[in-house]
Amino acid sequence: MKIKTTLTLLCAAMMGMQIQAQNVGIGEPTPSGKLDILQTETTGSSVEVNHTVTTNGSSAIFLRNAGTNRALHAQNLSTTTTSSVARFLQLGQGHGVEISMDVASPSGIASFFVNNLGAGFGGYFVQAAGNTLPGLLVDHYGSGYGLSVYQNATGNGMYNDVTDGIGFVNIIRANQTGFMGDHTTAGGTGASISLDVQDGVGYIVDADNGTTSTPATAGGDVYGFFANVYTASPSSGGTIAGAAFAATQGGVSHGILINHTGTQGRNAEFNTNGATNTDETVFATNLGQGPVFVGQQQSDVITGIISAGDFSYTGSDVADHIGVSGSSTPTAGWGIGVEGTGNFYGVYSNGDMGGSGAKTFIIDHPEDPQNKMLKHFSIESNEVLNMYRGIAQLDANGNATIELPSYFDDININFSYQLTAIGTPQQPYVLEEITNNTFVVAGKPGTKVSWTVYAERNDAYLQAHPEKRQTEIAKDGERTGKYLQPELYGQPKEQYMFYRKSSEKQQPTTKILLPKQKEVANQQEERPAIQIQEEKTERPTLD
Repeated sequence: MKIKTTLTLLCAAMMGMQIQAQNVGIGEPTPSGKLDILQTETTGSSVEVNHTVTTNGSSAIFLRNAGTNRALHAQNLSTTTTSSVARFLQLGQGHGVEISMDVASPSGIASFFVNNLGAGFGGYFVQAAGNTLPGLLVDHYGSGYGLSVYQNATGNGMYNDVTDGIGFVNIIRANQTGFMGDHTTAGGTGASISLDVQDGVGYIVDADNGTTSTPATAGGDVYGFFANVYTASPSSGGTIAGAAFAATQGGVSHGILINHTGTQGRNAEFNTNGATNTDETVFATNLGQGPVFVGQQQSDVITGIISAGDFSYTGSDVADHIGVSGSSTPTAGWGIGVEGTGNFYGVYSNGDMGGSGAKTFIIDHPEDPQNKMLKHFSIESNEVLNMYRGIAQLDANGNATIELPSYFDDININFSYQLTAIGTPQQPYVLEEITNNTFVVAGKPGTKVSWTVYAERNDAYLQAHPEKRQTEIAKDGERTGKYLQPELYGQPKEQYMFYRKSSEKQQPTTKILLPKQKEVANQQEERPAIQIQEEKTERPTLD
């Protein structure tokens, strides 16, 4: 009965104060609000509201604010507590927290806004322990962003730490972009992935409904990586002109590894489409001990003839363009520009073969093969000649008929003869000139005769190209003013008739300066310990 009387008096007093429009204080002698409660006990809640009628559809606490400030303002004034400012415990089937923006909000106003000025772990933390549903679910039907994160200071805009599972799953149900990074105002790195020393893959792009052994039956033009780069050359340092792909490889594995298992398509393709671009389509340097390029064709079931490497100029420009160029100039007397090995021919020229230096034949010296080489030279001529030679024995009548190869008349014209007697000063002579691939030599009977025949080549190739017999050729077009060996005439190397900038030693221009990892944007830092003080769910006893 005493409790009832006390509550009745308390209610009457509070009602009287409300009528007088005064502030009410509980434990607070000078209240600053209409209801000001000061908690001075060491245990118990300051305010507890119990809504126990299960059929009541109203809210336990309903706040209306017609003013310009917040309807609810909660502060945690303790600087050492690890408890949350607010906790919502949902034991039913509904949402944990529901925020409805029933009135069209101005631009930039968020349904849920977190302003974390402290050094805590994050402004918003979700712990979905033991739950197979998402820890954070955004179901967005508008035309704006489903989730937007603004990081206006240093640190990470979004931090994702996954112990077991997929770090990020992005399902796009329309022909749209799965991920877009906009760095138009600040530059920076679009994506940074750190595997440290762990086994893993930075990116996996799966666009194939087949397997390695079973070709795909559907699909379109899909690129595992596609980049559009239209930037100017940097003023100093950095990656030249913005690279579509730039990387540094410091380990013992491959910088790029591509395995192609399909029945069609190139393993790699590089196209330079700028008509005035004079740079190389592919430029590579090697400061190590191995070759710059290694190409091997290893198939044993080839149909027809293929090349392990094909290099061709296929345009129509009038100039001495070069299909393949090789040079090696370590020091005088050393270096081989092109070396070929073949079981048929080491080097074969389908057409003319020329050289501005001496044409040599070189073998290991037969007298000292370990320490010396033997070099012989080709004989130059102002004619295209074939040479035939032999030894003939004159008969009792002092004659000898010399037979030449059966194809001699088919490929030769304009003959000349050299005859030398062996063992006698009496010289032989040509009795009958070459007819039907034979000629007759006469002299002292029984004489041994050494003979040589020179003939001008007249095979189908020379008949089709009589200009090949020309010994003096005018320099015209791009050859004008150029030299085959400019250094012999005191001219600079740029005056070489076949001069190419690519034949000179060049330094790599793509000095890649990737952003400093700074521990990969703190991803390598040890995750700070998060202490969540679990509050008791039991309702405290009401005194």
